Amino acid sequence: MGASLSNEIAINAENVPFSDQISMQGVVRERRKLKMAGFTTLRRKFIRKRRCSKSCDHGRVIREFVSNWTPAETRSLLEEYEALATLKDLTIQAELARPPAATYKQDLSTLYDFKYCTDVDLIFRGACFPVHRAILSARCSYFRELLANYPSYDAQICVDLDTPSIDVEMFSALLRYLYTGDIGPKDGDVDLALLRRLGDELGTPNHFEQDLRYLLDTGDYADTVLVFSSENMVDFRRLSNNSEFGFRPKLELNCHKAILSARSPFFRNLIQRRSRSGEEHTERVLHIQSRIMLDDSVIPKRYAKVLLHAIYLDTVDLSLILRGSGCTSSAGSLGEVEALTNTGRSRPTPLEEVMELYQIGRFLELEIVTQGCEDLILEWLTLETLPAVLRWGGQPHGSAWVYRQAKQFLCEEFSQLINSPVLAQIDKEHLIDCLHSDFLQASELEVLQAVLNWAESKLIKSMEDREPIVMNQTPYSVNRKNGRKRDVSDVEMREILSDVLPYVRMDHVIPPNHEILNQAIRRGLVSAPPSHMIGGDQHYSRVYAWIRSQMGLFVRPRLFMPYYEEIKTIVEEQMAHSADLLKVRRVHYIPDIANTLYADSKLRTAYSSQSSINEMLSYSSSVPVPDNATMNAMIKREQKLKSAPSCHRAMCLSRSSRREINRQIRLRVVREFNLPDSVADLLENACTKCYCGNTISDEENSTNDLPMSQTSIESYPASSTQHVMTFPRSTFQRRSKRLPAVVPEGTSYLNDVGSSSCSESQLSDMMPDVAMATANMSLAQLSLTSNGSLSRVRARPAELELDLGDGAVASFRRSRRELNRQLDHWLSSAVLSHGPARAIIAPQRIFILGPSHHVRLSGCALSTATKYRTPLYDLNVDTQVYAELESSGPFEKMNISVDEDEHSIEMHLPFVAKVMEQYKDSFTIVPVLVGSLNPEKEAMYGRIFAKYLADSANLFIISSDFCHWGQRFRYTFYEPSWGDIYQSIQTLDRTAMDTIETLNPPAFTEYLRKYSNTICGRHPIGILIQAAHHLQKMASVKTKMSLKFLKYAQSSKCLNMSDSSVSYAAAALVFE
Repeated sequence: MGASLSNEIAINAENVPFSDQISMQGVVRERRKLKMAGFTTLRRKFIRKRRCSKSCDHGRVIREFVSNWTPAETRSLLEEYEALATLKDLTIQAELARPPAATYKQDLSTLYDFKYCTDVDLIFRGACFPVHRAILSARCSYFRELLANYPSYDAQICVDLDTPSIDVEMFSALLRYLYTGDIGPKDGDVDLALLRRLGDELGTPNHFEQDLRYLLDTGDYADTVLVFSSENMVDFRRLSNNSEFGFRPKLELNCHKAILSARSPFFRNLIQRRSRSGEEHTERVLHIQSRIMLDDSVIPKRYAKVLLHAIYLDTVDLSLILRGSGCTSSAGSLGEVEALTNTGRSRPTPLEEVMELYQIGRFLELEIVTQGCEDLILEWLTLETLPAVLRWGGQPHGSAWVYRQAKQFLCEEFSQLINSPVLAQIDKEHLIDCLHSDFLQASELEVLQAVLNWAESKLIKSMEDREPIVMNQTPYSVNRKNGRKRDVSDVEMREILSDVLPYVRMDHVIPPNHEILNQAIRRGLVSAPPSHMIGGDQHYSRVYAWIRSQMGLFVRPRLFMPYYEEIKTIVEEQMAHSADLLKVRRVHYIPDIANTLYADSKLRTAYSSQSSINEMLSYSSSVPVPDNATMNAMIKREQKLKSAPSCHRAMCLSRSSRREINRQIRLRVVREFNLPDSVADLLENACTKCYCGNTISDEENSTNDLPMSQTSIESYPASSTQHVMTFPRSTFQRRSKRLPAVVPEGTSYLNDVGSSSCSESQLSDMMPDVAMATANMSLAQLSLTSNGSLSRVRARPAELELDLGDGAVASFRRSRRELNRQLDHWLSSAVLSHGPARAIIAPQRIFILGPSHHVRLSGCALSTATKYRTPLYDLNVDTQVYAELESSGPFEKMNISVDEDEHSIEMHLPFVAKVMEQYKDSFTIVPVLVGSLNPEKEAMYGRIFAKYLADSANLFIISSDFCHWGQRFRYTFYEPSWGDIYQSIQTLDRTAMDTIETLNPPAFTEYLRKYSNTICGRHPIGILIQAAHHLQKMASVKTKMSLKFLKYAQSSKCLNMSDSSVSYAAAALVFE
């Protein structure tokens, strides 16, 4: 929805005759036109070529400044500008982002689907179609005549069409066409020729907008009256000559419940509430229209026709604002902009009216009105209106979207404000936001001058406020005002500038010895002069303040377009005359180099501003958390934006910061979903968080952001007959030597195993057998996989590798014999809990339940693969059990890429294959990926799996680690009375194990609620407990069962808060 006014409109309309203001009101351009023109308007305002100041040739200034630089130094500066230019494009897209307001076609299609406020039923071939009399009567002559014969409410009318071959699906498509004017994707493959024959029989409808305009203008078939009246709906309050008879006038407008319900959740809820209360039934019995009373002090009647016009036609026509007696704004209306501007006018300006209309649109939940008003405000945004728009947009009742555009406008037009009286009206917080931007369109000298002018104007105003001017209308007062500048106190100036001046980049003020800078220094206004004035080599101080070096003087330059264009020209000239630039070493931006030592330093920095974990949790609780469906949709949208060419170009630049790029993409996503900016932090965690507690930084997970051309991927033809999961998989990874369970995915690490706190020598005596085997496998020959979009095109390589998860892949390139030898060694190290056995009954199928670490799931998911290929032999998936589980309902399907990336299931497969090698042709596997479940869902899945658990032919394997402790896992629970930190962790885990052994689901749920222990397999464990609990309650099951933990260990002993560890435990559920 967009808006525009004619160019002749002046915002300050105090001196414009009232009669002329009506003719000056423009009409909001319609949505379909604004799809082409709306963005052009924004481009003209924000991306247009800069108008350089006539008093300063910025190109000449920057050229003279870099005249003695080397070609490499100039090229380095250009790289900074290029990175900023790509970041600015992404920033503008994020600032412009907002959810599109639904059109009347979309809303009426939803109305047809959800059947709000239907008043008649059509019966066709035994199917019932609840519809709306007004819409069908206005759209189709056949239905108009048919419905006229059945005027009663809730009438059931049989429809008999002469056109043959019309089925229920075609009839539904016809009704949807009448509701929307389009054949949508929901209607499937519709025979258009048949639809045309239906049109000939039923009567071809008019253009959809024409029929809606007919309903609006005539009020035919209206079943509702909107009544705009005084407070408490009193129509007989006497006023001073506001009407002919001395009573407050009221306004009544006919409309249709169907349209109101479709366009506004506010009206829909109101109508449904009245229907439930019985009021609507009474009105139908009496054959009278429903009356919706709107308080004129909240929603002024003068906007009534504007609102209805927008509801019916998606346009906001300001010429429909009612003028005249009884239509003035009430003192208690939603429009508070008059108080904000402090003008004292009795009649609002057009801009103030649009602001008030925006607030009414928000109150009535009319997105088409709010977005139209936002675009109107943006059309009217000028230097003169900027301060008022900034103040209004920053208020809770203002528009966050307009506020962002106003701040962007301030940055773009900053050079025009330097000597403008408008500068004094800019609030300090808005000025600081502007100075903080890397995209401020002014030279740093102009920025310094503007800041000094702003501080002077603030000081003069303060002096005038505390010293009343006597004889205000005399020549004396004029002379006194002119003398204010000479009386300005430098001490007070410094105090005003103290919060603002630090944002001026003094090292970038050029020419370096300009008089404005020197005078500010002499007056003591600049407490920290540029580095080249402090001492040392002035040349290098000036150069290294603009480009990156080891001297630590670098300050990021602003993307001032005249500087950028001139530097680009200079580099092109130098490249034509010198080959030195070909030898420039392109050093990557430092923040993008991954931390190679356990990723601790980055994570400590991330949390250094928080005094405790409680503060972090308190912050998270203040952010509205989207539901799983919304979060998954946002993640998909983010991945799509990251795969765009513009994002790839930004990522490839040597000076780009992936953190800033990803931040802008996430802001764009959350704004498109109409969520507050704070949700971007949650989205970052959702995209980079391993669900057992591990996190991945933007920089560490940068492999996903690389263009496909930078990654070597082999191509293998996919099978057309079956899906096969291949272990091992891809081989284009980096080396790593870390325990998989404690390695953040995507991180590059040092090759020195000794630097790890989880080395084999530390774990061999304390880890459970399976966990120790996992550690040894990870220490063999590990390399990092890349996830995300690359995993979907990952090929099946010729060499066999086994993916153990968390980004670690154990590569068994030597032979199958070597793998057998390793597995034999690890399994022989296991201590027998029972035995020796006299007989073994091998299971026919093995269920493997593992938690989802990389994909948000609200339930359980089944694989699309039919077999899992291992170096030993193929493990076949039990398709019969899969079919039974799918028929039960609550199971999703995970695609191959999700299955490949998940390690919780596949890390058990080599052990299963080895132990069951003698029975490899007589058993199947049932892999199940478990998402984030609430206790009710755990109980539901427990009941489903109970019958399989009771079957002695089945074996269940539950994949889980125990406590992930440390700041890197965002879990630092510590009870000092339990001893050292590692002892506290052990007591915490022992409490969990004791609780699990009771097979009491509520007790385990309460334990997790109390301690929030980061047990990554808590939901698969919960399903197992629920299944066992269900079996215990069944009278037909007489088997006694007991669960006992066999072994427990920690990856390292934590002694201080900077340490981290992962706990491991092994347990067995025995049926006796």
